[in-house]
Amino acid sequence: NRTWTRVGAGGSEFAVGEKALFGLSMDRGAVFEWTVSTGWVRIGAGAGNIYAGGYGLVATGVLGTDAWLYLDGTGWQPIGDSGQTFALTTDALFRLDWSGEVEKYDYSSELWSPITEPGWISVELVPCPL
Repeated sequence: NRTWTRVGAGGSEFAVGEKALFGLSMDRGAVFEWTVSTGWVRIGAGAGNIYAGGYGLVATGVLGTDAWLYLDGTGWQPIGDSGQTFALTTDALFRLDWSGEVEKYDYSSELWSPITEPGWISVELVPCPL
């Protein structure tokens, strides 16, 4: 039998990762990570939006033009333009770019590669549980 547990006050946005809950402060001035063992810990400065999954956490810049990847223990890494939205699976990161093309991020080369056929346009990107 499961029950609800209050973990803090409100925020402007929340995203659920594999090992943590992430929150964006009400004024979007700070990114936080919550785990059972640590509670809320500030892990970053302001952000426009946050997206989480098993792969990690993505935050767009406050102006919405750049994106950053947070992997536990390694800090923040710039990953290029923000695009329209992101989806994270346990082992991959995807972006819907501004033109409607779906791209996959290659962590080793730090580049985005299109995975849709030329001419295809997507309007939404939704992660599906495996």
